Amino acid sequence: MELMNFIISELTKVDCDYSHRINKFRNTLKNNASRILEFVVELEHELNLYASEINCDVYWLWKICYAQRYDRSHNKYYTYIKSSQKRFGHQFYHIEKTVISIIESIEKASSVVENLNGRIRKHLRNHLHLNQETLDLFRFIINHKEFQRSRASHRVGKSPSEILHKQTHQHWIEMLGYKLFKQAA
Repeated sequence: MELMNFIISELTKVDCDYSHRINKFRNTLKNNASRILEFVVELEHELNLYASEINCDVYWLWKICYAQRYDRSHNKYYTYIKSSQKRFGHQFYHIEKTVISIIESIEKASSVVENLNGRIRKHLRNHLHLNQETLDLFRFIINHKEFQRSRASHRVGKSPSEILHKQTHQHWIEMLGYKLFKQAA
């Protein structure tokens, strides 16, 4: 949250030709900061539970989390992981594996947002000038259209909305008030 506040304050200082866009973006960040960082709260909760289960300070689990941003072939990985390896000894690899599974089990908004470009690009090619209603329709379709494939198997057959809210919903066409045509087998 401190980093988010820093970014917001730095965006406030920027004065340029695009200040109307920056101000809109800054206000969105400011108004939605807690929702954007919601996954961190969930991760912190899960790590605290696991830390109490293995009877250690959550600090060590956060160090393991931080090291995961680096490839195992990178020296920085070993720099960040070395003290945790000493702390946990022979249990380290089991604990690291559990921490990684905790990280992977929590949906991070950025992973869903990164998918947005690939899903929306095909719709925007033919529409150089879009109004807000069209953008809202695209947003609705993308948020409610199911993933056909994903590296994370729990996402297949679910929409970004279902994944983030952990609730199923009707097909997006039915949600718009139309009857979904289903082809006979």
